[in-house]
Amino acid sequence: MTVEQADRLGCDPLRIALLVDSLVLDQYQREIIAQIQDSSFARLEAVILAQPVAGSEGRGGVLFEWYQRFDERRRNGGQHNPVARVDCRDLLGGLPSVALGDAVDASEIDALSGRAFDVAINFGSADSNATLALSTEYGVWSIVPGELGAGRRIPRYFWEAYYG
Repeated sequence: MTVEQADRLGCDPLRIALLVDSLVLDQYQREIIAQIQDSSFARLEAVILAQPVAGSEGRGGVLFEWYQRFDERRRNGGQHNPVARVDCRDLLGGLPSVALGDAVDASEIDALSGRAFDVAINFGSADSNATLALSTEYGVWSIVPGELGAGRRIPRYFWEAYYG
């Protein structure tokens, strides 16, 4: 079914919970959130602030961060960096939110909306939790760039810089 068909049939939009480490996200994540909010087929219902996995910040130390900034300016003059960190409080501030610790309780999540969400989108570094997956109709969709192995400790673009 297309978006236009769903609109004509009067289907309810997808109810989305957003799983993040903080309200400061990458630019591409902000653009995805804005597109969801502008759509007619989905709406953000809640923000779940999760504890990030230790060492998963996606950063590789001072020298590597300096190299990333230098390389970004060299490649495109610093214009539109999709992984630039931006504050998303203006987009997410009005949504109900809950901060989760290591143990996720389904009642905490269900208390946000009174019923389960259709889907949770994981923008954070936290691994998808079974309780969270069970409280959604279609599970948890993870959108997490970078190296997924070794506890996600390898920073973005590491291998590209390493191999030249």
